[in-house]
Amino acid sequence: AIGPTTGTFERDVVLDVGMQVSEMLKAQGVNTIMTRKGTAWITLEDRAEVANRANADVFVSIHANSSERTDLNGSTVYICNPSDPELGNQWSMRQALANVIQRHLLKELGRPDLGVREANFSVLRNTTVPSSLVEIAYLSHCDEEKLLNDPSFRKKAASAITAGIVDYLLGKY
Repeated sequence: AIGPTTGTFERDVVLDVGMQVSEMLKAQGVNTIMTRKGTAWITLEDRAEVANRANADVFVSIHANSSERTDLNGSTVYICNPSDPELGNQWSMRQALANVIQRHLLKELGRPDLGVREANFSVLRNTTVPSSLVEIAYLSHCDEEKLLNDPSFRKKAASAITAGIVDYLLGKY
């Protein structure tokens, strides 16, 4: 996605936030694996496969939302109910991960609460580990596009996502 006001690229915003999350997690002793560290493209299926092969404790995909409706704004986290019966116990784990990340996003960013929602996104559908897709804010909303360009807002987003992941890993949800 590309922001309409300043031409901000989603890939640049979320890579910065993702790298910050990785560094913050590493500082707390958490091993991280990034599916992307630059502009090289990796398919959605391959992103999920990276987490599956590593048998990761969690998979978190970070995004900036976009819509043709420029009035939409706020933060949301998506999950997918696994279709594989062997992953049935993950539904509650995915809900817990999403809820704790959303709680931290709302507290840290002060954006409208669009809730935790279910969606059949490829990176969620194809992971065999607890997974969430985070939509920090709307790139298509002029105020939120400006926020997504602000380094301090990005740092707050990274801090919130990190806190959510750490709380989940510690069972504090």
